[in-house]
Amino acid sequence: MLITNRYKDRDLTLSNEIVSYIQQKGGSAAICVSNVEDDNQKDFALSEIPADTECILVLGGDGTLIRAATKVEALQIPLIGVNLGTLGYLCELEEATVFHAIDCLMHCIMEERIVLTGEKIGGNGAHMALNDVVIHWSGDLSMLLLNVYVNGEYLTTYHADGVIVATPTGSTGYNL
Repeated sequence: MLITNRYKDRDLTLSNEIVSYIQQKGGSAAICVSNVEDDNQKDFALSEIPADTECILVLGGDGTLIRAATKVEALQIPLIGVNLGTLGYLCELEEATVFHAIDCLMHCIMEERIVLTGEKIGGNGAHMALNDVVIHWSGDLSMLLLNVYVNGEYLTTYHADGVIVATPTGSTGYNL
């Protein structure tokens, strides 16, 4: 399965080449188009992803990968990012390496990643985060008193203007 950012692969040229390549190798693949940058377009629906999907290639950049991971999280399908953007810090692949990677994916070993869930009291439920959760004050210059709990157990209290809780995936961006 491919999730392609329409604005990074405008004519779906690379996406179609990848689908053809996977089919030549005896696999099957389809394209879900992500149009999130355009308010007039609808993003793909989860129902477009077949139940027997074993892996999703996400073509775009780090933002596309994070949005896709958030959207398909409940499906528990492994993702791998193909950077078609500028930095692509979270994406494992580049356009030049994607076909070799597909060969490897046919005989792959999965790497599990830690994710976070964050929930605002009085908000609309918990949200999954692949890289980080940021808690900060957006009012005057007052400091916050933040009681931090991990898995329901008190860790510590911070007196600060905010806190960033990062997974190992997300912390790499801060180290850049």
